[in-house]
Amino acid sequence: MLRGREAWARARRAHAFLLWVNEALSAATRLYERAGYQRTGASEPLRRGSSQRSIEFSRALAPGR
Repeated sequence: MLRGREAWARARRAHAFLLWVNEALSAATRLYERAGYQRTGASEPLRRGSSQRSIEFSRALAPGR
């Protein structure tokens, strides 16, 4: 599913794919890191008033891959 979304973004000439994940979901963060995503350093509350945080990941998209 992730590679399909990347292909969709690439077809629209995107140079990078950004996503946000709840930092408490360690399995998800590991999955994204294994897929080549890197933490950007950006984070924000999961929702207003929440103590949980979302963290941003980014992956450069090579054309035609």
